[in-house]
Amino acid sequence: MRHVIFWLLAGAAFCSSASACEGRVDDWSKSFLSLRTVRGHFDGGPWTASVDRWGGERHQAMQCLAQHASSEAATAAQIAKWMGPPEQRLRCPSVECTAFSATAGNTSEVWVYHWRGAHDRLGFVMTAGRVRAASWAYVGE
Repeated sequence: MRHVIFWLLAGAAFCSSASACEGRVDDWSKSFLSLRTVRGHFDGGPWTASVDRWGGERHQAMQCLAQHASSEAATAAQIAKWMGPPEQRLRCPSVECTAFSATAGNTSEVWVYHWRGAHDRLGFVMTAGRVRAASWAYVGE
């Protein structure tokens, strides 16, 4: 049941962001980068709605960047420009990698960006230097 809820939340996040992702990728990038270093509740800081709330500014910026990067098959250089370096780079195949994609192959890696600390994370499956998919790993409480 917990896995079903996880996938429903993940799907809802991408569907709900489709209509809210108006504007330019540079604007989403600027928003994300300005909030990336803000410590929220899940990073040991105080609750901060813009970074901790579902649909908050950081979450929304990440959803829009993920949607754009996936639809455009963005390059690794573009992702790094828009979001900075990832918090983690996971080699595939591995158990950690499958949390983001069951189909990531031997030549793939996943670039992981934290939304609410390591609690909820966005992963970009990178193959041959391009985004093949983007997906969320939510704790799903």
